[in-house]
Formats: sequence, C-alpha cells, structure tokens
Amino acid sequence: METTETQTSSKNWIYILSALIVLLLGANAYLFFNKNDKEAKIITLSDEKLNLQVELNKMKDELSSVKALNTNLSDDMQAKEKELSAKIEELEIALRQGKLTAAQLSKAKSEISTLKNTINKYIADIEQLKQEKEILTAQNSSLKSSVDSVSSKNGELISKNTELSNTVSKASMLKAQSVTISTLKRKNSGKLVDVTRAKQLDKVVANINMVPNDLAVEGPHLIYMQIIDPSGKMVSSVTEDTSKPLMIGGEKIEYTTSTTIPYVHSNSNYAIEWLSSEGWTSGTYKVNIYTERTLIGSTTFTLK
Repeated sequence: METTETQTSSKNWIYILSALIVLLLGANAYLFFNKNDKEAKIITLSDEKLNLQVELNKMKDELSSVKALNTNLSDDMQAKEKELSAKIEELEIALRQGKLTAAQLSKAKSEISTLKNTINKYIADIEQLKQEKEILTAQNSSLKSSVDSVSSKNGELISKNTELSNTVSKASMLKAQSVTISTLKRKNSGKLVDVTRAKQLDKVVANINMVPNDLAVEGPHLIYMQIIDPSGKMVSSVTEDTSKPLMIGGEKIEYTTSTTIPYVHSNSNYAIEWLSSEGWTSGTYKVNIYTERTLIGSTTFTLK
C-alpha cells in the first residue's frame, strides 16, 4: 500500500516539474522573440529615417543642380527656388524630431521636379532664342554685305553717270575757235572805220567764231566780255549794268559787258561789243570771252 502511494506521489512531482519547465521555456521563448521584434522595429525605424535623410539629401542636390543650370533665372523661378530651399530645411528639422511624413517628402520631391522641368524648358527657350538671334545676325550680316555691295555698285554707277554727265556737259559747252577784235571809230556820217589810236577809239567789237557743236543746246546763250587794260585793270563804265554776278568754279568773275546770242548749229559767227570813247590809253589790252559756265576764248589788241 505504502509503495503504491509513494509511486503516485513521485508521478505528481514529475508532472509539476514538467509543467514548470514548460512554463519557463515558454517565458524564455516569449522574452526572446519579443526582444528580437523590438530590435527589428528599431532597425526598421532607423533604416526608414536613414532613407528619408538620403531622400532629403537627393532633393538638396537636385535643387543645387537647378541653381547651377542658369544664373539668369526669372524672378518667379528664383522665388520658387528659395521657397523650396526653406521647405527642405523644414523637412530636415521634422525628420530630426521624428515628425516627417512620407506625404510631405513626396510633395517636396514633386515640387522640386516641377521646378527643374520648368527651368530646363526656360533654358531651352533661351537657347533657341539665342540660336535664332545668331541666325538673324548672320542673315543681317549677309544682307548688309549685299546692301554694301549694291551700294558700292550704285556708287560706282553714280560716279560713272556723274563723270559721263560732266563729259556730256563739257562736250555741250560753247567754245570759241577764234576771237578777233575790231577797234572802230564812228565818223560824222555814222559810218564805222577801223582805227589803231587810243584817242580815236569809240567802239571795241569781239568777233567770235564758234567751234561747230551739235551737242550744244540751241537757243539764247549769255556771253560775257572782260577787257583788261595795259595796267592790269578791268575796263568798265558806271553806265554799264554788270550787277549780275558771274560765278565760275566757285569764283566770282568781273566783266566789262555781256550780251545774249541766239545760238544755232548752222551759224558759227557771233559778236559782242563795248561802246566807249573815254579812258583808252596806248598799249596792249587783253580780252576774255565767257559763257555762264566757262572761259571759251581769249585774245589781245594793241592801241597806239
């Protein structure tokens, strides 16, 4: 009987000890797995924070690259860049304090990407405008060269036309083939006779034999006679109207008298005269004949 009770008591202690062992093993397992879970969570949270910091660093690098794209950004773009720089600083502070959300990070990344795309388009537009400007500059340069070439040719043509015009103008001028002088005295009968003495002289006539010239314009031509006495003074009279100035080559020419001749191609002989019986002295006189454009002939006569 005692043996049976003893065996039963031993079995009970075995059961109790087994249960305690099981409980201890369960508790150890719980503690072990709970510790590992916490460590895993800590590792996960730490990795996530590190990833967020990496993302923020990437965003800062992106923003720095945006700044480096072009220094001549518009005011709006510069303001946006400053705004995002401040936003990143706020996100970094939130991350350090454990308050940064994935939504905030995603929004900031999107805004930086948008700004970068906008600036890239802005720079592309500027580059396109620059290229178009270079093309226009090249076209303008080519056009200017063409205009200069045309202007040069026009200048040459104008010069040639002017030269030709001057040649034609000179060719169309009247020119005396010869000028002969008649010194005359009017007799009481009214008849004019040739004289050579100064005290007898009443009239000087310049007979002009023109060079035939079909280019000369037919019609009235004003001619001038200048008489220079032996002392070098011009012969003139207060009664003669010589108020109309004669300008040739920018120089004013004094003259003794003038007249208008009816020039025609078929007639070569014309005359201009000077009436005066006073002031004549012995010696050699010079006579110059002018048109309104040039000197056409000269000669001399001598009085005793």
